[in-house]
Amino acid sequence: MSIRSLNIAPRAGLGFGLLALMVFALGAFALLQMANMRAQSDEVDNNWLPSVMAVGEMSQDMLRLRALTMRLLLNRDPQALEQNVAKLNELRGVLSEAQQTYDVLIVLPEDRSLFDRFKVAEHKYLEYQAQVMQLSAQNRVEEAASILNGQMSPLADEIAVILRELVELNKHNANLATEAARLVFTNSRVWVGVMIAMAALITIG
Repeated sequence: MSIRSLNIAPRAGLGFGLLALMVFALGAFALLQMANMRAQSDEVDNNWLPSVMAVGEMSQDMLRLRALTMRLLLNRDPQALEQNVAKLNELRGVLSEAQQTYDVLIVLPEDRSLFDRFKVAEHKYLEYQAQVMQLSAQNRVEEAASILNGQMSPLADEIAVILRELVELNKHNANLATEAARLVFTNSRVWVGVMIAMAALITIG
């Protein structure tokens, strides 16, 4: 039996009932998709973006640490030495804080693997850096320079490479989350259009 064969009252009631059901379904669908887009946005805001910023801080701290350690051997003025030692000790603390910030943001196995590699290389680097500071305090500048240009140099290069890989990993995942949110929006717009067209057909019918 077709809808057109029904009397006006039942036919109108059925039409309004179907429209109400579609409005309810459309509302529920929209809320679900909005929640999905919000989740993707939160992932970028609360994880990937802070991760990129934390890696940037670690990279900057490592560069400053390397520069100040070199300056320790180049500028032997007592006052400058005292200032550089104070800055180096402070910087080691700042670097540790940036690492702790990044550590709690890790969610992927490959991210954890890269960060563990960074910590191993950084630990070795800081051990040598502490030796350089000790030798500098003893005015054994040539020995300190030998460590700085020998063992520390390749470690610094390795750390720089790992940090770049961490940045690229987090940027890639941020882009994936953004693209997922864009896809949800596109699909939602298509489905809303389909349901509006169906509602129009029901009304006409």
